[in-house]
Amino acid sequence: MPVILILTPFWRRPDITRIWAEWIKLTTGYNIRVLAVLSPEDEFFEENRAILSDFDRVLYKNKPLSEKLNAGINYALTLKWDYLMNLGSDDLLHPLIWNLYEPYIKSEEPFFGLKRVYFFDMEKKRLGQAKEYFWGAGRMIHRSVIEKIGCLYTPGRERGLDCDSKDRIVSKYHYLALDTEDFPYVVDLKTWDSLNDYDFNLKLMDQSDTKILNKHYPKFITNQIL
Repeated sequence: MPVILILTPFWRRPDITRIWAEWIKLTTGYNIRVLAVLSPEDEFFEENRAILSDFDRVLYKNKPLSEKLNAGINYALTLKWDYLMNLGSDDLLHPLIWNLYEPYIKSEEPFFGLKRVYFFDMEKKRLGQAKEYFWGAGRMIHRSVIEKIGCLYTPGRERGLDCDSKDRIVSKYHYLALDTEDFPYVVDLKTWDSLNDYDFNLKLMDQSDTKILNKHYPKFITNQIL
C-alpha cells in the first residue's frame, strides 16, 4: 500500500495544534505518517512539541517560511513514502478525502489536489467556500516529482508559496484539480494571527452555512471551533 507523508509546519497557536493533532490521528486509516516542522524560537515550542510527540518531527527556523518547508522536504526524503501531502497546521482534513484520492493514488497521478476548500473564521464564526483556484492544502505530490524538481520553494519567500511551488512543478507536470462537489474535505481555520486571515481571502469565497461543519465533522471537533 502506498505511504502518504503529510508535511506540516507549525508556529505558535498550541490550541489549534491540539485540535489538528487530535483530528489527524483519526484520519489515518490509509497508510499515513506525519512530519511536523517545528521552530525552536517559537515561544510555544515546548507545548507544540509535546502535542506532536506521536509524529515525526524536524526543527528549523520559522522565517523565511519557504526555507522551513524546504528543510522539511529535505528531511522527508530520508524517510520512506510515495506521496507528499501539503497541509497547514490549521487545516482540518476530512478522512473521506482518501475515498476521493484513492484512484489517483493507485494510478500514480504525479500532482493533484482539490478545486475548492473551505475557510472558517474562528473569531466571528463565519464559513466560506473558496471559488475554484489553486489551493495548496491537501495537494498530493508524487515522490518522483520532488526528486526531479529538487528545491520546491524559492528560498527567501514568505508568501505566495503554493503558487510558487506549483509553477516549479507544472513546468514539467500537469496539475489535476479534483471536483469536491461542495464537500468540506479541507477546512482552513483562520485566526487573527494566520498568515492570510479570513478577510484577506473573502473576495475568493462564497459564504456558506456553518451547519455544513455540524453535518460532516464530529462533535468533539465542532464543539471546539463553533
